[in-house]
Amino acid sequence: MPLSWSLCPHPGAQDFLIAADKGYEALEAYGVPPNLVVGDFDSLGRRPNHPNVVQLPVAKDDTDMVYALREGLDHIRSERAHV
Repeated sequence: MPLSWSLCPHPGAQDFLIAADKGYEALEAYGVPPNLVVGDFDSLGRRPNHPNVVQLPVAKDDTDMVYALREGLDHIRSERAHV
């Protein structure tokens, strides 16, 4: 995968980074570890070797990205509940 270093994410210490399916490969190539990886991994072609993986079924109503967005919103709600 060709990399454009101008697009390399620079998450802060408080950021919660979620990779959706093949997005994991891009973050891996940039050396940026996500906090969570979600997807059916049809695009990636393998289940990521990561401690926090949510394996989705291939047949589903929403895309992997929509599921990742929902996970992010749930994380924000959870963080606010602990404040």
